[in-house]
Amino acid sequence: MEIVECCTFRVTRDADFEVSDEADDLLEAVQDELATPALRRRRPRRGLGLGLERMLERLERGLHASRDQIYLIQGLLDLAELQELVRLDRPDLKDEAWFPVVHPRFAAPTDADELFAEIRRNDILVHHPFDSFASSFEAFLLAAVARSASSH
Repeated sequence: MEIVECCTFRVTRDADFEVSDEADDLLEAVQDELATPALRRRRPRRGLGLGLERMLERLERGLHASRDQIYLIQGLLDLAELQELVRLDRPDLKDEAWFPVVHPRFAAPTDADELFAEIRRNDILVHHPFDSFASSFEAFLLAAVARSASSH
């Protein structure tokens, strides 16, 4: 399979309407609001690029949504609500926890001098998140700070 494009999108429910607290029949008030054509409540789209147009078509097909149920936002997508999905108790939908490994060349050094000697010996390629950030970059940074503090 070849990935030809990707983008971020969010599926939301439309809560952009108000129902009076004094409505006699709440269900009827909500049905009336939902019956109002969505195009009148939404801002019109301007100048869609071809790639975006294709993405919108795929969303329409995949979500069985009409064009007036899909709208674009300006700026960045707020993904704060994504944590609600992460917090769901559904282990079958989650990857196994990943625990980074200590790079073999960072396993032996016990102090700053040994760490810098190992780095001087040869280049070390670390690949985050696979190699531990704490035992590589963070250890290097803390050793550099300690060395700098001791030299003053």
